[in-house]
Amino acid sequence: MEVKTARLTFLIEPSVKSMFEKTCASKGVKPSEVARSLIEDYVSKVNQRNPS
Repeated sequence: MEVKTARLTFLIEPSVKSMFEKTCASKGVKPSEVARSLIEDYVSKVNQRNPS
């Protein structure tokens, strides 16, 4: 079964982006994997507090 994805584009300060990329590299993970995990955790946490 094909998994569909969507692109999300946002702006952050260049220094924050650089630190994020360096931190991810030092942990051996891809920035996109970390961003997806953070977003999924956030959505889950908010929906547990405020189910629609």
